[in-house]
Amino acid sequence: MKIIDAHTGEWLDFLNQPLTKTFSPAGEWLIHTAPDSEIEYAAAILWDNELLQLENEPFIKNGYSLVPFRELMTKLGAKINWDPVARKVTASKDGTTIELTIDSNTTFINGKEQTLEAPAIIKDGRTYIPVRLVLETFNVHVGWSNESRLVLVSSDGNPLVLSPEEQKKYRFQAQLNWENKMHK
Repeated sequence: MKIIDAHTGEWLDFLNQPLTKTFSPAGEWLIHTAPDSEIEYAAAILWDNELLQLENEPFIKNGYSLVPFRELMTKLGAKINWDPVARKVTASKDGTTIELTIDSNTTFINGKEQTLEAPAIIKDGRTYIPVRLVLETFNVHVGWSNESRLVLVSSDGNPLVLSPEEQKKYRFQAQLNWENKMHK
Protein backbone atom coordinates (compact mmCIF):
# COMPACT_ATOMS: atom_id res chain seq x y z
CA MET A 1 0.00 0.00 0.00
CA LYS A 2 1.30 3.46 -0.90
CA ILE A 3 -0.03 6.74 0.42
CA ILE A 4 0.82 10.42 0.02
CA ASP A 5 1.71 12.50 3.08
CA ALA A 6 -0.74 15.43 3.09
CA HIS A 7 1.85 17.79 4.55
CA THR A 8 4.91 16.98 2.42
CA GLY A 9 3.41 15.41 -0.71
CA GLU A 10 5.88 12.50 -0.37
CA TRP A 11 4.92 8.95 -1.22
CA LEU A 12 4.98 6.74 1.88
CA ASP A 13 4.91 2.99 2.33
CA PHE A 14 2.58 1.14 4.73
CA LEU A 15 4.92 2.00 7.64
CA ASN A 16 4.69 5.71 6.78
CA GLN A 17 8.31 5.68 5.61
CA PRO A 18 9.30 7.67 2.47
CA LEU A 19 9.51 5.51 -0.63
CA THR A 20 12.98 5.34 -2.15
CA LYS A 21 12.08 3.15 -5.11
CA THR A 22 10.69 4.99 -8.15
CA PHE A 23 7.39 4.07 -9.75
CA SER A 24 7.37 2.57 -13.23
CA PRO A 25 6.36 5.02 -15.98
CA ALA A 26 2.60 5.40 -16.41
CA GLY A 27 2.72 3.83 -19.86
CA GLU A 28 3.86 0.54 -18.37
CA TRP A 29 0.73 0.09 -16.25
CA LEU A 30 -1.89 2.11 -18.15
CA ILE A 31 -1.77 -0.38 -21.02
CA HIS A 32 -3.19 -2.97 -18.62
CA THR A 33 -6.01 -0.74 -17.39
CA ALA A 34 -7.26 0.31 -20.84
CA PRO A 35 -5.87 -2.11 -23.42
CA ASP A 36 -6.79 -1.65 -27.09
CA SER A 37 -9.10 -4.64 -26.98
CA GLU A 38 -11.18 -3.24 -24.11
CA ILE A 39 -11.79 0.33 -25.26
CA GLU A 40 -15.54 0.87 -25.23
CA TYR A 41 -15.78 4.43 -26.53
CA ALA A 42 -16.09 4.87 -30.30
CA ALA A 43 -13.91 8.00 -30.51
CA ALA A 44 -12.66 10.83 -28.33
CA ILE A 45 -11.31 14.25 -29.25
CA LEU A 46 -7.94 15.53 -28.11
CA TRP A 47 -7.81 19.27 -28.85
CA ASP A 48 -4.39 20.90 -28.35
CA ASN A 49 -3.47 18.20 -25.80
CA GLU A 50 -6.77 18.64 -23.93
CA LEU A 51 -9.16 15.70 -23.91
CA LEU A 52 -12.57 17.24 -24.54
CA GLN A 53 -15.43 16.30 -22.25
CA LEU A 54 -18.34 16.40 -24.67
CA GLU A 55 -21.98 16.16 -23.76
CA ASN A 56 -22.63 14.11 -26.93
CA GLU A 57 -20.31 11.27 -27.86
CA PRO A 58 -18.50 11.21 -31.21
CA PHE A 59 -18.94 8.02 -33.21
CA ILE A 60 -17.62 6.25 -36.29
CA LYS A 61 -19.86 5.64 -39.31
CA ASN A 62 -18.55 3.98 -42.47
CA GLY A 63 -15.00 4.69 -41.35
CA TYR A 64 -15.52 8.43 -40.69
CA SER A 65 -15.49 10.21 -37.34
CA LEU A 66 -18.68 12.15 -36.77
CA VAL A 67 -18.66 14.71 -34.00
CA PRO A 68 -21.29 16.95 -32.40
CA PHE A 69 -21.52 20.09 -34.56
CA ARG A 70 -22.51 22.65 -31.92
CA GLU A 71 -19.98 21.52 -29.32
CA LEU A 72 -17.05 21.49 -31.73
CA MET A 73 -17.90 24.73 -33.49
CA THR A 74 -18.35 26.44 -30.11
CA LYS A 75 -14.89 25.17 -29.06
CA LEU A 76 -13.51 26.56 -32.33
CA GLY A 77 -15.14 29.93 -31.63
CA ALA A 78 -17.25 29.85 -34.79
CA LYS A 79 -20.63 31.49 -35.22
CA ILE A 80 -23.18 28.76 -35.84
CA ASN A 81 -26.66 28.62 -37.35
CA TRP A 82 -29.34 25.98 -37.85
CA ASP A 83 -32.00 26.29 -40.56
CA PRO A 84 -34.68 23.70 -39.66
CA VAL A 85 -36.61 24.16 -42.92
CA ALA A 86 -33.59 23.56 -45.17
CA ARG A 87 -32.08 21.15 -42.59
CA LYS A 88 -28.80 22.98 -42.90
CA VAL A 89 -26.07 23.91 -40.39
CA THR A 90 -23.67 26.77 -41.00
CA ALA A 91 -20.45 27.74 -39.24
CA SER A 92 -18.53 30.97 -39.83
CA LYS A 93 -15.24 32.25 -38.51
CA ASP A 94 -12.64 34.75 -39.74
CA GLY A 95 -14.25 35.18 -43.17
CA THR A 96 -14.72 31.45 -43.80
CA THR A 97 -18.17 29.84 -43.95
CA ILE A 98 -19.15 26.21 -44.34
CA GLU A 99 -22.71 25.02 -44.97
CA LEU A 100 -23.73 21.39 -44.52
CA THR A 101 -27.15 20.00 -45.35
CA ILE A 102 -28.26 16.99 -43.33
CA ASP A 103 -27.87 13.68 -45.22
CA SER A 104 -26.26 15.40 -48.23
CA ASN A 105 -22.80 14.60 -49.60
CA THR A 106 -22.49 18.19 -50.83
CA THR A 107 -21.17 21.07 -48.77
CA PHE A 108 -20.48 24.69 -49.60
CA ILE A 109 -17.30 26.37 -48.40
CA ASN A 110 -17.45 30.12 -49.00
CA GLY A 111 -20.14 29.39 -51.60
CA LYS A 112 -17.99 26.87 -53.49
CA GLU A 113 -19.48 23.37 -53.81
CA GLN A 114 -17.46 20.43 -52.48
CA THR A 115 -18.23 16.72 -52.10
CA LEU A 116 -18.21 15.15 -48.66
CA GLU A 117 -17.02 11.62 -47.98
CA ALA A 118 -19.59 11.41 -45.16
CA PRO A 119 -22.66 13.65 -44.80
CA ALA A 120 -23.79 15.51 -41.71
CA ILE A 121 -26.50 13.54 -39.92
CA ILE A 122 -28.93 13.92 -37.06
CA LYS A 123 -28.68 11.34 -34.28
CA ASP A 124 -30.70 11.53 -31.07
CA GLY A 125 -31.80 15.05 -31.99
CA ARG A 126 -28.21 16.32 -32.43
CA THR A 127 -26.33 17.24 -35.58
CA TYR A 128 -23.11 15.36 -36.20
CA ILE A 129 -20.54 16.41 -38.80
CA PRO A 130 -17.51 14.80 -40.44
CA VAL A 131 -14.72 16.22 -38.30
CA ARG A 132 -11.78 16.37 -40.72
CA LEU A 133 -13.25 18.40 -43.56
CA VAL A 134 -15.14 20.80 -41.34
CA LEU A 135 -12.25 21.65 -39.01
CA GLU A 136 -9.67 21.75 -41.80
CA THR A 137 -11.88 24.33 -43.53
CA PHE A 138 -10.91 26.60 -40.62
CA ASN A 139 -7.15 25.81 -40.92
CA VAL A 140 -7.17 23.41 -38.01
CA HIS A 141 -5.08 20.24 -38.41
CA VAL A 142 -6.95 16.99 -37.80
CA GLY A 143 -5.28 13.62 -37.34
CA TRP A 144 -6.39 10.21 -36.14
CA SER A 145 -4.88 7.64 -33.79
CA ASN A 146 -6.41 4.32 -34.75
CA GLU A 147 -4.84 2.57 -31.76
CA SER A 148 -6.44 4.92 -29.23
CA ARG A 149 -9.41 6.06 -31.31
CA LEU A 150 -8.45 9.67 -30.75
CA VAL A 151 -9.26 12.53 -33.11
CA LEU A 152 -6.11 14.66 -32.81
CA VAL A 153 -6.94 18.34 -33.28
CA SER A 154 -4.30 21.06 -33.44
CA SER A 155 -5.55 24.63 -33.73
CA ASP A 156 -2.14 25.94 -34.83
CA GLY A 157 -2.38 23.96 -38.09
CA ASN A 158 0.53 21.64 -37.26
CA PRO A 159 0.07 17.90 -36.63
CA LEU A 160 -0.46 16.89 -33.02
CA VAL A 161 2.13 14.21 -32.30
CA LEU A 162 1.82 12.03 -29.20
CA SER A 163 4.35 9.71 -27.64
CA PRO A 164 3.20 6.13 -26.97
CA GLU A 165 2.91 7.00 -23.25
CA GLU A 166 0.75 10.05 -24.01
CA GLN A 167 -1.51 7.95 -26.23
CA LYS A 168 -1.97 5.44 -23.43
CA LYS A 169 -2.67 8.19 -20.92
CA TYR A 170 -5.31 9.86 -23.09
CA ARG A 171 -6.87 6.50 -24.04
CA PHE A 172 -7.17 5.65 -20.35
CA GLN A 173 -8.75 9.04 -19.58
CA ALA A 174 -11.13 8.78 -22.55
CA GLN A 175 -12.24 5.35 -21.35
CA LEU A 176 -12.84 6.69 -17.82
CA ASN A 177 -14.82 9.66 -19.21
CA TRP A 178 -16.94 7.29 -21.29
CA GLU A 179 -17.57 4.95 -18.36
CA ASN A 180 -18.56 7.83 -16.09
CA LYS A 181 -20.99 9.14 -18.69
CA MET A 182 -22.54 5.71 -19.32
CA HIS A 183 -23.07 5.03 -15.60
CA LYS A 184 -24.87 8.27 -14.79
